[in-house]
Amino acid sequence: MNLEKIDYIPLDATIHYENISVKGKAKVSLKSKTCVFSSDFVPLLHLNSEVTVITSYNGENVFKVKGPVFLSSKKFMRLQPITVSLYNGAERVIEVATNIHARCTKKHFFSTIYDNCQIVSCSADKMSISGVCLTPERKDNKIDIEVGKPLFDKETKIELEFDDGGMLFGEKKCKAKYLYRIISIDDKSHISLLKYIRAAAIEEIKSQWRSNPLEVYNLIVFR
Repeated sequence: MNLEKIDYIPLDATIHYENISVKGKAKVSLKSKTCVFSSDFVPLLHLNSEVTVITSYNGENVFKVKGPVFLSSKKFMRLQPITVSLYNGAERVIEVATNIHARCTKKHFFSTIYDNCQIVSCSADKMSISGVCLTPERKDNKIDIEVGKPLFDKETKIELEFDDGGMLFGEKKCKAKYLYRIISIDDKSHISLLKYIRAAAIEEIKSQWRSNPLEVYNLIVFR
């Protein structure tokens, strides 16, 4: 789940109001401080009724949203302005943009090292890599990367495997971005990766939240 595109991602959601709970889909906009919930049935609530929306992605709770009803209909509800809490564990399903140098070793009969690669985004189980001619071969789609700060405290080796169909975009082969699955990382390093993702996610949320200086809605509260 890419936070830069969060406005366009329909999340699984449940609204809670007093003793009423309804499941549906919700889109959360951090920039406009709104949450739009939709379902086959939405309770009609009075303007300014305080509602809580729990959102999830791939079964993992992501945002806890609270706010007053701004619009209400039988299949649609809009909350505005909202406060947002980020659940512990949400980092397991979040993708964040990065710009981190890495050394890549392309595996074949004679290993080739590329020292000018960049990790351009990462999640708990995948990384997007840009660098000099990382074009995956048919039977040679694994690479090792060595990366240090700010992702890890010291140089750490991770084994990646090309994600089929994972060429993202780029003007030329050597500038293209490739999506790789993480297939080998030690437990301590994986914990560090999750901590980095959470910290980066919080900064991205804050950045979007403050993107409109004319808005003075509620501050974010993190769980």
